[in-house]
Amino acid sequence: MRLFKKSIYIFIALLSLGLALVSFVGCDVYMSGLATRLETEVVDGGLLAVTGLQEEAKSSPCIKLEIPSTIDGRTVVRINENAFMGYDNIVSVTIGDGIKEIGDYAFSDCSRLTSITVGKNVNKIGTEAFYGCPLTSAVIPTSAIDYIEKDELESLTITRGESVPSWSFAYCDSLKDVTVKDEVEFIGNHAFYDCTRLTNLSLSPTVKTIEYDAFYNCPIENATLSTSAIEHINTRYLRTITINGGEQIYAGTFRLSDKLTSVTVGDTVTEIGNNAFNNCISLAEVNLPSNLASIGEYSFKGCVSLEEISFNDNLKHIGNYAFEGCTSLSIAVLPSGLISVGSSAFKDCSALKEVFIPSSVTELGNYAFQDCPELTIYAQAKEDEIGEGWAYYWNIDLRPVVWNFTEE
Repeated sequence: MRLFKKSIYIFIALLSLGLALVSFVGCDVYMSGLATRLETEVVDGGLLAVTGLQEEAKSSPCIKLEIPSTIDGRTVVRINENAFMGYDNIVSVTIGDGIKEIGDYAFSDCSRLTSITVGKNVNKIGTEAFYGCPLTSAVIPTSAIDYIEKDELESLTITRGESVPSWSFAYCDSLKDVTVKDEVEFIGNHAFYDCTRLTNLSLSPTVKTIEYDAFYNCPIENATLSTSAIEHINTRYLRTITINGGEQIYAGTFRLSDKLTSVTVGDTVTEIGNNAFNNCISLAEVNLPSNLASIGEYSFKGCVSLEEISFNDNLKHIGNYAFEGCTSLSIAVLPSGLISVGSSAFKDCSALKEVFIPSSVTELGNYAFQDCPELTIYAQAKEDEIGEGWAYYWNIDLRPVVWNFTEE
């Protein structure tokens, strides 16, 4: 009896494997090089409309359909109504950028169609053009948003258009990845409301307006956003962030984001506000921009996983307590051109072994390096050259100083 059951399980496993192979092996690709298998008709001015597939092409068990912008030197402008309706062997569709119109029911009830790329210039889509298509991946302009099935959608890229309407993708609980590219400027209220699996988000800096609750209850872990867009997500879920627009990271933006491990700040940013990354205890990697001029008070206080950080030459000011309690930080090379280092800026950086202070520093606050028991300080200036701007207790623990030091 056990042998019989084992045989049944093996048979079921082999059958499942066979079905999987049928699904993913042997797909024919119809694109510009094989465009003669597309049925077309001539419309106004010698332009072409695609009407379907030729008979010999219809029998393929699996088709990845690519509809080009030109066929035999003629521009394709339209996919006719019902052109591919009910084709159960089409698994993906790519529509060229030259095509402007998709007719009624053009891909309706393509029951295996899971991936579409709609050309950027499609501006008219007919009734139920993609009805009944179980899409998991879509690359579309905003003009196509209302015409696709969203229940099983996992990956979405919006390529062009002015706005993502309110409630467009609300409650899409399969959606994991969203990318909004250049030209889109507006995301309406509740656009991605309660997308409970949305973990990866990338928005172009062209997005200027995001209305309320657009990303409510979206557990975004990896994001590429402008500084103005950040306020619309819950930063407590973040693991990585790339900031691709805006001039200032606002005060407290990522404070207590304890899962955040990596930050890359784009070159548009010139200022990091007070408490911006305060107590981001998992933050281990920070890439600062070349144009950064100011790091605010308490900005990186308590970032206990941060081992190193590089500053660029445009940096002028490091605020009070900016790196206090960064207990893993081992080296800090302050850039030439830096003017001021605030009080307790590197206090309690217990692993800090070396600090280089350039001669451009004219203000150095009290207790700047307090409780850094392994620290040696390398100062470019001579001891008798430092001015009154260096506070009396700047080196309260009397850590060793190498004066008149020049980097090789």
